Amino acid sequence: MVTRRIGLGLGLVLALGGSVACKKEEASSDDGATSPSSGKVKKGPPPRLRTVKLDEIGDRPGYLADGMIFAAVEAGVAQDFLRQMPLPGYMTRDLAEARRELGFDLLSDDVLERFAIPKDAVISMTLGRPVGLQHLEPVRTAIRGDDHFLRTVARVISEQEGNRFETYLKEPLPPEPPVEWVEPLPPELPVEELPVEELGKPMAFSPPEVEIIEPEIPEEIPGGVPGGVPGGVPGGVVGGVLGMPYDPGPAPLSPAERKEVDELLERVDAMAMQLHFHIPSDDPSKLIDQIKLWISPSDRSEGDALCRGQQTEVCATSGRELLVVRRDGKAVVIDLVAFNRRNGGDEARRAAVAEALSVGRAKLPALDDMAGHASIYLDAEGLVRTFEVERTASAVRNLEWDFESPRETVDRRLREGESLRRMLEAPRLFDGLLANAHHERDRTQLQVTWPLREGQQDLAEEVFAPPPLRVPVPTVDALCDGALACARSRGLPRPETLGTKLGLGVYGSPRALDDAFRDADETAAVLLMISTWPNALGTGLWHLPVGEARGAEAALVRGGLEALGRIQGFGLSLRRLDVGRRSVQAEYAAYARVQAGDLGLVSTMLSMAEMRMTPTTVDGVDGKVMMLRVPEDDLPAVLMTREDEDVVEDDDGKEIRHGWLTVVDAEPRLGWLLGLATDGGEEPLIYGEIPDLWRFVASVPEAVDELGFARTWATERSFKASLHVDDGQPHLWMELALARKDAEQGG
Repeated sequence: MVTRRIGLGLGLVLALGGSVACKKEEASSDDGATSPSSGKVKKGPPPRLRTVKLDEIGDRPGYLADGMIFAAVEAGVAQDFLRQMPLPGYMTRDLAEARRELGFDLLSDDVLERFAIPKDAVISMTLGRPVGLQHLEPVRTAIRGDDHFLRTVARVISEQEGNRFETYLKEPLPPEPPVEWVEPLPPELPVEELPVEELGKPMAFSPPEVEIIEPEIPEEIPGGVPGGVPGGVPGGVVGGVLGMPYDPGPAPLSPAERKEVDELLERVDAMAMQLHFHIPSDDPSKLIDQIKLWISPSDRSEGDALCRGQQTEVCATSGRELLVVRRDGKAVVIDLVAFNRRNGGDEARRAAVAEALSVGRAKLPALDDMAGHASIYLDAEGLVRTFEVERTASAVRNLEWDFESPRETVDRRLREGESLRRMLEAPRLFDGLLANAHHERDRTQLQVTWPLREGQQDLAEEVFAPPPLRVPVPTVDALCDGALACARSRGLPRPETLGTKLGLGVYGSPRALDDAFRDADETAAVLLMISTWPNALGTGLWHLPVGEARGAEAALVRGGLEALGRIQGFGLSLRRLDVGRRSVQAEYAAYARVQAGDLGLVSTMLSMAEMRMTPTTVDGVDGKVMMLRVPEDDLPAVLMTREDEDVVEDDDGKEIRHGWLTVVDAEPRLGWLLGLATDGGEEPLIYGEIPDLWRFVASVPEAVDELGFARTWATERSFKASLHVDDGQPHLWMELALARKDAEQGG
């Protein structure tokens, strides 16, 4: 690393960039409601979560071409957000340590004033961009060669890197203190007792005998090496170490071999990873001068050699990292370039630096939709491209350690990038993930969306289409008022449509998808989140259950999946929760609105588990009611069904009866559920709410101990989330707000 202080300074920039920030604005009056008779998903969240209209951020100089993460944040509100958020003890200690390193406090000091950064300034950045992308394919082709070439590369890298531990010893170890010499006492000789008859006689003295040994003169061996072996010691001893036969070492490389290896390493040294920050400032010298104080002269001397010919204020390097600071009018531009090898060639590194400092701006349609006062866009193609470059360079870099089995190392690293590429190349709906944020003291709202790929709107509308709504369901207000937590969904997309339209390629086989996940690890999960989660739904909701079922079970599974696509809606109202050491006490009701014929499918599945539902009656509930007390000791649960008295007609005029499939804590809860106010269920695809965060946390004693630092902040603060689909594009709204802010919205 260049220095720990530089790392902390960049951490400050990332903290500002990752914070939620925006100016206080009026809530939008357009909630996007549609007529219940239209049968379409409501174009927006319910009235309990009012959408905030956000200002456009627009194109920013911090967005670089080929990047994977683009972010922008308003500096003033970002600083306020950091000060308002509750922090656990370990973070407070880390910030105290950072103060000693940085020279100022990130929370209590006005960092913006210190560096002349305007409060309304927008800091923009690109977090992750591959340098030397043109070398990717040539390097991959070269390292797919024979094992002899890989061992040769590993040998050269090991020779260049030398002793890794000596590299980190920047300063010699302090000398050990001198040891005071103490003259040891002579050993005590045993006293020999003379026999009685010898007492009184004078003692005879005789000098010790000395054996004279003549030295052996070794024969002179031709070539002048005594003993006939290197090291000058006869008898098979090399260099004074017994038992080690002479090893002549590897044969020197031929000029052609050396040239081939050098060309490969030159390409690898020209590949790097780049982070880019653009920080507006009325006086850029303040931030630049502070950075200069954090840099050691030796690091600057090495960095200046790599930045030769570039217009820089600071250029410092140590090992694999290079820090470049430039002035751009009234702004400071910071680039952090991470090379692949510690001892790479200077010419290749200079080429990488020149590319990193001259790259143009990104031109992605999603960047035009960045809004609010904090925004981040994760590009799926950029993520995979960056990961491929990093894994390929890592395959070469790790040969230093794995020269015994280079083929295994190279194949594993290349397979990681290839698996992620296969996950991306399946027919997908989205280019990436865009999140825009609004923050004021009493409310923070995050608006997340997945921009559609060109030409994919029709497919998205098809796969996300829930069943037409025909029966009433409890209102969101009825489920959530007075609840500990609540949720409602208007139904799910058909699993078969997801599986046949999007469960293709690697997503068409659960085993293939599992292998890809195992190869790409956490990066595969990130790709799923930002782009291909509908494809994974097709795998999990269709290919996995259908592929595992056999015989008569297969027909039952297919029937269950078809029934899942006919569900009119789900709902949950958790009224009370007490988590004890041995059991959980709760008052709740969960339901699914299904066709009456599908209730029979539930009974069939229960009979296969040797369980049967029995008829029962509930006060205030008319119609046929069936129940089964679930044999669960930890949580009270009763499975209950009830058929509607009225029937409805489908699009073909066929009469269909629906019913309720519920799980409640006790039988009377069914009567409470059926007595709630209802509506047509046209509100968003999914809605969830925790009306009081601390009340929810307090139901779990262990959570109270761990989250006690946030009690004041979380009390009477709600969390709300709403997912709706507009023209095939999903929109996820999330909000944290105090109760009084909720009341203002309702008014």
